[in-house]
Amino acid sequence: MQTNADHIAMAIEALQNAFVYFESLQKDFGQKFGKTSIPSTQEDMVSYFANCQPEDVRNALMLARGALVGIDYLKLTELDVNNVVKAVIGIYLLASMRLVNSNTKREGKHVYFVPKSSGVIYSIITKAFYGGILELDVSQQAELIQPKDVYELLPAGNGEYKSQCFERSVYTRVFENKQSAGISALDSEPLSDAEADQLFERRDSLFLKKSFCVVVKDSGMRPADAVPVAERFEIPIMFQSDQTDILLSQIMTPSRLDSAINEFSRQLNEISNSRPSTEGHSGERLMAITNNFNGNIGNLAQNQATGSIAQAGTGQTANIDQRTGLELRELTDLIKIQLLTEINNHPSEESRVGLRNQLELAESELEKAKPDKNVIRNSLESIKAVGDSIEGGEKIVELCTKAWPLLASLPALF
Repeated sequence: MQTNADHIAMAIEALQNAFVYFESLQKDFGQKFGKTSIPSTQEDMVSYFANCQPEDVRNALMLARGALVGIDYLKLTELDVNNVVKAVIGIYLLASMRLVNSNTKREGKHVYFVPKSSGVIYSIITKAFYGGILELDVSQQAELIQPKDVYELLPAGNGEYKSQCFERSVYTRVFENKQSAGISALDSEPLSDAEADQLFERRDSLFLKKSFCVVVKDSGMRPADAVPVAERFEIPIMFQSDQTDILLSQIMTPSRLDSAINEFSRQLNEISNSRPSTEGHSGERLMAITNNFNGNIGNLAQNQATGSIAQAGTGQTANIDQRTGLELRELTDLIKIQLLTEINNHPSEESRVGLRNQLELAESELEKAKPDKNVIRNSLESIKAVGDSIEGGEKIVELCTKAWPLLASLPALF
């Protein structure tokens, strides 16, 4: 496991640009460990998080988050807030990497066994082994932070062609950035020399600064079938497993780390949504954010930004919620009952397997607390594309088309 020089350099630069956060860290550090041990420079502070002992990781994570509470966000510009968020992400993730077990079992050199977890944890594991900057998307539209370098995949294909299918699935996933890559691999065609060269070059581009990984979601594929692809292209490939020692669970279980990252994510989301607008800001709103990190700031931010067009408790809000609920129930019925039935009735087993894999993406997204309609749309687009290309797929195409107006009327996260 290599020293993550790129991420360390990023964290130092970010902390230098967020002096208010650095000062808050120093204050909390002194209260926790004594004034004589306070890191005097940003480099020393980052070094603490990058090199802390695994048994100290939990305290380091709480230190990183706790220092956020001591900041007066009323005095910060939008750029200041951005710098604080970038700095805390940098040191928080460096400490998290200390929980990765360098002696974990693996299949070959690049196939790993990982817990069923969030994309952030997969990215942490990848950076611990391969280096690179861990980039996260902190969006006002997303409840949880998401990594930009984890490619989740539902592979398709069976029998002797499984490894061949997987190679094309990885190629399609990386280039098209869609989980529907397994559908494109149903023909079991191996990569051409030109396509292989493209994947090599894209891999090199992604590894220049951040590295990336491919996560194989629930499937019957054997990890051994992924080894030829992982070895050929030197790409880290991760299989979800209940039997994994890749994280030091005796210190922090995968579930506990996932929960900690989720809480951290919500805290960052609230801070990001506290950015003052160029037209002025509401002091009450920022005070609410500063004093209550566990509130639902997403609705508050929306109400403030729109001039309270949907104030809590009004009839307008109730009507919107009711309409969204009806449309969601209709969409759920269409996907989980009508479309599933039509897919199961299709005569081609190969088509059924690939289509069901895609449908599971939409189904699992619908079960989330805040489904992302773009994920559902991508899944349905892939199903429709397959329906257009196979004999007897007319009804499948019709049902996918019927879903578009239902999706269009729903918010991005509903």
